Amino acid sequence: MEKTFSFQDPAGRRISAVLVSPHAPTDKMVVLCHGFMGYKDSPTNRILSDQLARQQVATLRFDFFGHGQSDGDVKDLLLTTLIAQTESAIALMRGHGFTHIGLLGSSFGGLVATLVAANHPTLAAVALRCPVGDFPALLRRQFGRMAIELWRRLGRVPESVGHIPVHYRFFEDCEQHDVYRAAQSLRVPTIIVHGDQDEVIPVKQSEELFTRVRAEKMLHVIPGADHRFSTPEHFNRMTELLVGWLTRYLSVPSVSAQ
Repeated sequence: MEKTFSFQDPAGRRISAVLVSPHAPTDKMVVLCHGFMGYKDSPTNRILSDQLARQQVATLRFDFFGHGQSDGDVKDLLLTTLIAQTESAIALMRGHGFTHIGLLGSSFGGLVATLVAANHPTLAAVALRCPVGDFPALLRRQFGRMAIELWRRLGRVPESVGHIPVHYRFFEDCEQHDVYRAAQSLRVPTIIVHGDQDEVIPVKQSEELFTRVRAEKMLHVIPGADHRFSTPEHFNRMTELLVGWLTRYLSVPSVSAQ
């Protein structure tokens, strides 16, 4: 069963969301964080929601600031805003009686999920799909330092350089959040799934992220898989791993319940 609604982040901005509930009542919930320029109702998010519902796990999908149907202009996007919105989503679900909550982050949403989970040790599990570990490094690698400096001086990325529709404040804000350091604070069972042919996020970022995690963890690199896990074989393996991990740890009694 799907319920479309909206809620507010700490700044009062409207966040568009979908709550997917299994047929039987449950206290298990996964909050999904989509990627940069993604949206809550992407085919991948829908499939993950459906698969988790079949395992008697509810899901909350929501659009980040400036994405999908949520408030905001993407040019004003800040990582700090996305962190606050994800924390609001978790608090909302706790308020609705979900006591076993996991996070599932894809690509840039994986970066957000890592930063949030580092401050929420009572989460049941974290699942990361081709997560970003260091976004500023990724941009420097893609565009070069001269283009980054041009972005700083102009405030926006010239079309001749790339298609990142955000102000330079976004880059500066990302530099204030050390994801690898945050991963060292993770006390939540964490799985990372990445393709070794990912053309967007180097698999080395996931490998580095994995080394920093101190909780129970698994890194699964899928041979031949690209960023979108485009082939049915790769896609099915990715969803199987993520859903299996979340289902397993959401069944463990929560800290608050002990």
